[in-house]
Amino acid sequence: VIPDTWKMSLQDLANASIGQGVVEVTPLQVAKLISAVANGGVVPAPRIVKEIRDPAGGTARRVDVIPGKRVFEPHVTALMREMLRDVVRHGTGRQAEVPRWGAAGKTGTSETGRLTADGRSITHGWFAGYVPYDDPRLVIVVFDEEGGAGGEDAARAFGEIAERTCTFLSHAHILNNES
Repeated sequence: VIPDTWKMSLQDLANASIGQGVVEVTPLQVAKLISAVANGGVVPAPRIVKEIRDPAGGTARRVDVIPGKRVFEPHVTALMREMLRDVVRHGTGRQAEVPRWGAAGKTGTSETGRLTADGRSITHGWFAGYVPYDDPRLVIVVFDEEGGAGGEDAARAFGEIAERTCTFLSHAHILNNES
């Protein structure tokens, strides 16, 4: 909700539509957005504890999953998933690809409004995405502070993190490596 006291010029509105200017988000907020896309339009409720184990290693108690909240219609998320996949296959996020599992996501640049000593703009690079593409299990957001425009370095970091995490999870039989 935008307060009545806050007025947006047409230039502000145009900049906001491409994520610039008055738009401010945290990495956690971006992760929540990507999670909604990966989950067919539903934002899952956060959960820290899945189960409590007894001393013998058995499950003493499971923690109930709280249903998520629908924020996008499925047809909208289907289109968004395709677009995010295209960023990784053909766009600025190619370095984020995870060959065995596939990935989807978006690069980005945050402007700080600060300049270097020689007058260049200081920016942060971003990559936010999910993996595996066909059966999303992980959302990863990389924020590359003062990493420069474009987010390509953040995409590369995402790819490395996602590859190693998927490999670990598949060896632990938590993730199917045939996706």
